[in-house]
Amino acid sequence: EPPKHLDPAMAYSSNEYSLIAQIYEPPFQYHYLKRPYELEPLTVEAMPTPEYYAPDGARLGADPPPQDVDRVVYELRLKAGTMYGEHPCFARDAAGALVYEGITDRAVADVDEIADLPRVGSRELMAEDYVLQVCRLADPRLNCPIYSILENYILGMSEYRVSVQERLDAERERRKQRAGGGYDVARDEREEPISIDYLAIPFPGVEVVDRHTYRITLTRKYPQMLYWLAMPFFSPMPREAVDFYDQAPLIRRGITLDRFPVGTGAYRMERYDPNTKIALARTERYRDERFPAAVDGTTHPDTGA
Repeated sequence: EPPKHLDPAMAYSSNEYSLIAQIYEPPFQYHYLKRPYELEPLTVEAMPTPEYYAPDGARLGADPPPQDVDRVVYELRLKAGTMYGEHPCFARDAAGALVYEGITDRAVADVDEIADLPRVGSRELMAEDYVLQVCRLADPRLNCPIYSILENYILGMSEYRVSVQERLDAERERRKQRAGGGYDVARDEREEPISIDYLAIPFPGVEVVDRHTYRITLTRKYPQMLYWLAMPFFSPMPREAVDFYDQAPLIRRGITLDRFPVGTGAYRMERYDPNTKIALARTERYRDERFPAAVDGTTHPDTGA
């Protein structure tokens, strides 16, 4: 059946993952040949080593008892030079301004597919993109299917969600006062989506360290977190894509993140008509990544390597 969601904050079905796993790249992946399954770096330089801290802030040993742990910190360092697939959200003019910022209904009157927008661009993957996506998982409008699990482990995630809801409520109340008795929240936000500056809201559980490094902090030992970080939920989301798809003229044309993902993977969405054809195209800027030639130093018979 057609996929319901291609937004990695909401997608959680095999028919959705068969598409978005080609487009989005979380920090880790599974080694293609090893059994039992084993995680390995995808967009990061190395698998992180957890750092454990006591309630008084003291650094603990390599594997302390769970009851002694108050914080667990994972620091992830990205490989430099990973590029996003070509997409209109990154298109800039000669002055450096985003081409499709403030797009009008007239400009998209004949747009049915993302490929109908002729100007495209790209940029390098940054740590901020991974942080922004974790923030999106807490947005109550997106109904992330694993939020109820994550809030028990990621530091400050519940409080962050409350802060997002408060901003939404305040903006809705402002619009209601402006519109009077004719205010309809669903219709209003179809016509004028509420944009949230996710990175402006404090969230101690996920933070940017530098351009290529970010940090995730947990409130207790939870080694399963690494396996969540191999799923599309934790793929990077560029701010340009969020702002691009928040524009009402595009939403009215069905041009949304839920149909046209933006990622660093080997493929990009070229056509999305789930009743007729879904087509992925090779990403022109994809880095060199080869099929693994060996497992534990033994040549794999299918590679000849």
